[in-house]
Amino acid sequence: NWSRSDVMMLVSINKKSNKIILTSLLRDIYLNIPGVSQGNRLNTATAFGGPSLLMETVEQNFRIKVDKYVALDFYGFIDIIDQLGGIELELNQSEVDIANNYIREINRLTGKDENDGLLTTPGVQTVNGKQALGYARNRYGGGGDFSRTNRQRIVLEKCFDKVKNLSIGQLSSLLNTFLPLVR
Repeated sequence: NWSRSDVMMLVSINKKSNKIILTSLLRDIYLNIPGVSQGNRLNTATAFGGPSLLMETVEQNFRIKVDKYVALDFYGFIDIIDQLGGIELELNQSEVDIANNYIREINRLTGKDENDGLLTTPGVQTVNGKQALGYARNRYGGGGDFSRTNRQRIVLEKCFDKVKNLSIGQLSSLLNTFLPLVR
């Protein structure tokens, strides 16, 4: 049972240059979803037919072959960043305020005190998984989905940077956390 996709990124791994390229797909792009509709938002493809329909939609509309997918829910995202010991982000006051609204929502859904883990000040800081999710989900404050997808790429880049510096034992522990959380 699948819902709409909140974040959709293409990850391209160039083995010759050892580079990873992240390309965000805007969730509100209206396009044709094969066998479903002639004009619907990209993020609904997953709800209509799971990852296979999303991959087919991307392939038909953008002419990009998608080899594999990884799906992760919000709670898995939180757990992975917490397992990494958090990530360092620079947030402005607007980003703090908006992230805190998402953090309060997560707290309500998980039965925690509404103010648990709120961000307190702007600036460079190490954020935990719940705080990083609040930052990455932000689509307000100017720039719309372009700013939102930029924040999402920043979060993933920070995660990749931390993973590169892990020891074999730490990497094994992270994989033990990560693998059960993904489809």
